[in-house]
Amino acid sequence: MSSLYEMELENITERTAMGRIIYVQKGGQLGRPKGSSDSEKKKTQQILNKSRTEREIAAITKCSSKTIQKAKETGRKYGYISCS
Repeated sequence: MSSLYEMELENITERTAMGRIIYVQKGGQLGRPKGSSDSEKKKTQQILNKSRTEREIAAITKCSSKTIQKAKETGRKYGYISCS
């Protein structure tokens, strides 16, 4: 029974590796997407300095309200923003 498991595991690993190779050959990129650009960060900081709700900011920047909360915390910590 264990030999069947090992053989199936090898097949899955091989198919996954081949799929990745084909994806990259077709122009796909593996890995995590790059972060936001400096201009996006500056825009977000400007929006945060205005009196808007977190949900409004999330809608404008097209990200989650949790991301906005984290950005506010980081901005306050380093003095980038002055919002309450």
